[in-house]
Amino acid sequence: MIEEPFEISGNTFYNWVEDHFEFTTATLYVPTGTKSKYESTPAWNMFKNIVEGIENAVKSVETDAKTEETERYNVSGQRISTPQKGLNIVKMSDGTTRKVMCK
Repeated sequence: MIEEPFEISGNTFYNWVEDHFEFTTATLYVPTGTKSKYESTPAWNMFKNIVEGIENAVKSVETDAKTEETERYNVSGQRISTPQKGLNIVKMSDGTTRKVMCK
C-alpha cells in the first residue's frame, strides 16, 4: 500500500492507454485517508475515479512455523553440502526457495 504517492512522469501510463479517455473510466484504488494526496499529485491526478478503501490488503505475513534448510545448490544447479562463496540457492522445509549470497 502506497500511502504517500511518489512523483511519476505525466506519460507513465501512456503505454497503457492510447488517449486520456481511460483515465475518466478507470478506477484507482488507494489506501483510506490518502485520496486527497493522490488527487493533488501530478500524473496520479489524471485518474478521475479515485476510491479509498483497501484496508483488507495484506500488510504483513507472519507464521509460527519454523523452516529449515533442506537442500543447497550452486548457480550451476549442483547440489552442495555447505555454503559456498557466491550465490547459493537454498530450498527450505516449507517448500520455498531462497537466493543467498555467501561471502
